Amino acid sequence: MGKLNRFNYILRNIVMVAIVIGIYTRYKEDTKSLIIYVSIFAIILVNDYIRHNGIIRKKRLVTISLLLSIIAGGILGYFARGYSDIYPFMLTYEIIMFYNDGLGRALLSFNIITMIFSHLFDGVELSQIFLKSFWIENILDILMFVFLIASVIIFILYLKLQVREKNRIQKLNTKLNESYQKLQEYSNKIEELTISKERNRVAQEIHDSLGHSLTALIMHLDFLEKITNEDDTKSRKLIIKTQEIARSSMKDLRKAVFALKEEKSKLGFLDSLEELKNDLTINEALKINYDLGTELEKISPDLKNVIYITIKEALTNSIKHSNSTMIDIICCIKEHYVSLEINDNGVGCEEIIYGNGLDGINNRISIVGGNVKLNSSKDKGFSIAIFIPLREGGKSDEANKSDVS
Repeated sequence: MGKLNRFNYILRNIVMVAIVIGIYTRYKEDTKSLIIYVSIFAIILVNDYIRHNGIIRKKRLVTISLLLSIIAGGILGYFARGYSDIYPFMLTYEIIMFYNDGLGRALLSFNIITMIFSHLFDGVELSQIFLKSFWIENILDILMFVFLIASVIIFILYLKLQVREKNRIQKLNTKLNESYQKLQEYSNKIEELTISKERNRVAQEIHDSLGHSLTALIMHLDFLEKITNEDDTKSRKLIIKTQEIARSSMKDLRKAVFALKEEKSKLGFLDSLEELKNDLTINEALKINYDLGTELEKISPDLKNVIYITIKEALTNSIKHSNSTMIDIICCIKEHYVSLEINDNGVGCEEIIYGNGLDGINNRISIVGGNVKLNSSKDKGFSIAIFIPLREGGKSDEANKSDVS
């Protein structure tokens, strides 16, 4: 409707200029008539300006304004003639486009009568109108003018129908997009709940099976230590070593179970990252800065998990190995991919050596179809640039194939 209104505005101004030029050209030698017709034209301009710019909003006042324009336009068309005959057609457009009730039909009928009167009876004496000969002589002119009015009305009605259909389709598209967004949100929530439930189930199974087995193993080793002869040094050393391994395995198992049962989704992705920052900031000398896009909350739970663990791994490596005092993390969605940048101001290195941490990051990102770029030099810090492609619904290429924990 915006383009249509602009076109209507331009066309209207062109017609108004043509009308005033026509009045001036026709009556420049007749000062009195020129002043009268220009005054009527000025009334039309002011009245239309008030109506079109929303200075009056009540329907009753708008209708009165439109009636005034119809009457003034009819007077101008009948007496001034020239391009003034075009103005009632503009009023026809306005009435059809913005009125949908009986009042609109009444205004349209009145405007049509005014148009016919000002056009057909121009220069005709009142007594001639009632003569049969007048109608016979002018029947063709009358029919052609009525046909012209009917054609214009049909065209405007068609235009109105197109505008209505376009608006209806736009509303349907808006509702469809809103429904799709809601459906995607519900889908993500269901996926998060499913993943959380599965993690808890796996954690419980590990705890109930392997956890109980390790506990039993430790108890048997403790008993074996007590009944073993103290003089049998080799056996006791082996038993103590086995106990340490078993207890260490039990400790690692508890950590894994706790990690599986963590409910980061309850906090929200960005809040979880903020909590991670607080947990890792062990002294005031270290400053961790986040620049995170809020749109990250809309990506899939799998991808959130990958990004969360990657940031956690990178922060841990930086704190342990880089002796950095500042770590900057920038993460956002750009077009069709997630961009993650992690930079620190640590000691850096001449040659990047892949350990468990960097290998884990590489493997994790490659599973979701992304790539990792590392950059470092001595005394100039360490930087990680990660790019993960997105697909429909905010998921990466392989996000549906693996739940990375």
